[in-house]
Amino acid sequence: MKQRKKHISTPRPRDQMRNPLIADGFLGNNCKKGNHGYDLDNEDGQGLFPRYSEWIVFVVTLVLRCNYVSQKDSWWVLHPDEIFQAMEVAYSELQGYGFRPYEFLPPASGPNVTSARMQESMLGMYAMRSFIYPRILTGAGYIALLLGYNSSLFVLWRMFHASITSCLPLSVYVFCKVVTGNHDLSMISCILVASSTHLWVFGTHTLLNSFLSPFVFLVIGYLIKFITAFSVENNINGNVQEMGNGIQHNNNNDYNIHTMNNCNGVHRCNKQVDTSNHESVQIGRNESRVCHVFVLGYFSGLFVYIRPDLLSLLICVLLPYMPRVLTHLKAMLSSIRIYICISGCVTGILTGVLEDFLSYGSFVVTPYQWISFNVFNGYAKRMFGTMPTLFYLQIFFGNNILLFLSVSILIVTIYTFNRTSAIHDFLRKTSLTFICMFLMYSLQGHKEARFLHDAFVLFYICCGLLLYILVQHLSSVVSLFSSKCLSQQVYLCFLLFCFISSQYQSVPNSTDNSVKEWTYEGKTDSHDVNVCLDFIGQQSDVTGVFMDRDIHMTGGYTVLRQNVPWFSLINTEFREFSKESRLAVWSFYGNREISITSQISNYVHIQNTPFLLKCLIRQKEYNYLVMKITRQFITRGYVEVFRYGTMHVLKRSFDSQEESYLEKVEKSITDNKNTTILKYEGQWLMSYGNYNLAENKFIKSAEINSDLQVYQFLVELYRRKGEPVKTRDAFTACKQKFVEADCLKNARKITLFEHERISLK
Repeated sequence: MKQRKKHISTPRPRDQMRNPLIADGFLGNNCKKGNHGYDLDNEDGQGLFPRYSEWIVFVVTLVLRCNYVSQKDSWWVLHPDEIFQAMEVAYSELQGYGFRPYEFLPPASGPNVTSARMQESMLGMYAMRSFIYPRILTGAGYIALLLGYNSSLFVLWRMFHASITSCLPLSVYVFCKVVTGNHDLSMISCILVASSTHLWVFGTHTLLNSFLSPFVFLVIGYLIKFITAFSVENNINGNVQEMGNGIQHNNNNDYNIHTMNNCNGVHRCNKQVDTSNHESVQIGRNESRVCHVFVLGYFSGLFVYIRPDLLSLLICVLLPYMPRVLTHLKAMLSSIRIYICISGCVTGILTGVLEDFLSYGSFVVTPYQWISFNVFNGYAKRMFGTMPTLFYLQIFFGNNILLFLSVSILIVTIYTFNRTSAIHDFLRKTSLTFICMFLMYSLQGHKEARFLHDAFVLFYICCGLLLYILVQHLSSVVSLFSSKCLSQQVYLCFLLFCFISSQYQSVPNSTDNSVKEWTYEGKTDSHDVNVCLDFIGQQSDVTGVFMDRDIHMTGGYTVLRQNVPWFSLINTEFREFSKESRLAVWSFYGNREISITSQISNYVHIQNTPFLLKCLIRQKEYNYLVMKITRQFITRGYVEVFRYGTMHVLKRSFDSQEESYLEKVEKSITDNKNTTILKYEGQWLMSYGNYNLAENKFIKSAEINSDLQVYQFLVELYRRKGEPVKTRDAFTACKQKFVEADCLKNARKITLFEHERISLK
């Protein structure tokens, strides 16, 4: 009689015990498990990528990006927000002067508030961004200054930002490893994210989206693990309870061992199960600790507070796991961990609220301000333009690599729709998340490629899954070598080489027009302007700067590093930011005097450039000029001291003969005879609180053509100045020529450009 053979099963690995999504590797049973998940089969039992490969990718990415941003060739501006919602705000906090956009201004208050700023306040254009990101940059800059750093903060902050964004491939590795437990799959996604052109460009410019992304994907990965841990633990507890009841009715020792060793999901089943103590089974002990769960919730709440649109990413990523949550909702609600996570989330939100209160000096909630302006009222698309619905689709169709990968993912997803393996399931879930994000952003009126940053990360994770499945299929169909592992290595290396080389070739270069497809409004000279400003910043005799390029496409005072007045182009007009026009605000570092676009000293339309030249000659403090080389300008009184690319720097010579010549030029310049331009300039000067210059514009316009509108402007101007006598005189003069009822009406606003038409109505 044959003795029954005992069945002793191999204990499940710890990673598989903790997560039911673990796949079986490239070739299922042909793959062996290494020390870090199920991977390719080779002689030493390890996967395709050696241990710590993710750290090698991180170090290489860090070195390449930091080296890139430290060079002047990378000083082109992708979008104004990378300067004026990040570095320039931090610079104004640290140095006490600089530009600050309306997103970082406190609510308008006080008797001297200009009507332009009051209008912004009524539109909700204040306190729309949290100070946390600029505060981090300020802290990094402050520490560097304490350590003796005396070079450009512009370079320092770009290197700091690039160092953080270089962690994104590492975060993607952790995200995929936590969700799938597969080292090779995680490494493929890690490499694709590190070598992506889009993520390279976004990661080397100081944008909030790219700065938060590494932390966001870490948090999301552990949130998924936190959710799935409940269902796994619940299933194990049920199985253990079931086995415990069965053991009480069966005394067969062999049967007991067989049953115990094959229990589903348990790493090491004891031969004796104590049913009263089965709740001691631990699933993911580390993430179950109170501090870990609290931190997870804290950063989830804080990140959503800093960037409210991250809530849509969280919803889209976690949506495929909602059925699992609903199935085990009772178990989750009965666990103390879920309440600890929620309390951490609330604490993170309260941290953001406290930061807003300390930064703005009043109780404001920046996420509400941002959502109200961009979503509820839709002012963003009215101010910055509405793009077609297929705008984002054109980004993918316009890039052959992205188009090929998109089509490949679609084909593989459809072809393997009925497959039940964990890898195919993860591909479907990630693809669904990407599609939801893509559609959500496509439905918005105002669109920019940088908004898709996190969607690009999800896309490349899908691409990693695609390459994983493709290599598995190729090595099964056509084996190049006797070793399938070697065949897989060759296939994968070839595919990764093709992808990396294609991305390297498409990196934009500031020396040609390739940056035009990336930059805001297609402007290509921001790099040349910043190098010129950096040159001026190194001079010791600077008293003022004039620039004929849009100031929003420069590095601002962060590059200039000189506390001097600035006269520069913005949109279609030149605005003067003198020291007298600065706004005093409170800061952690003391009182700060900042320059804002709604409080200026002078306003000159681009069609009134003769008057602009008169201002430059008369105001001798503007001794450095940054101008395009092809710009026609007077040939005497200024000398070229620096040239770079399409721009050059002119310096006022202050030679006695040259100064006499400039005085003659100034006297020879006649006033503009276009009454529309004069009234337009006067209207904006009045709005910006510069009443004396506005009065001069209106009087000159009335001398040329005394129409009803100019009298209405004069009546309004004197009323705002608090001069009742002049108000009455202007009203009397108006009545003598026009109907009294019309003179009492407000002047019709002059709008020459579409972006000026935003109003409260």
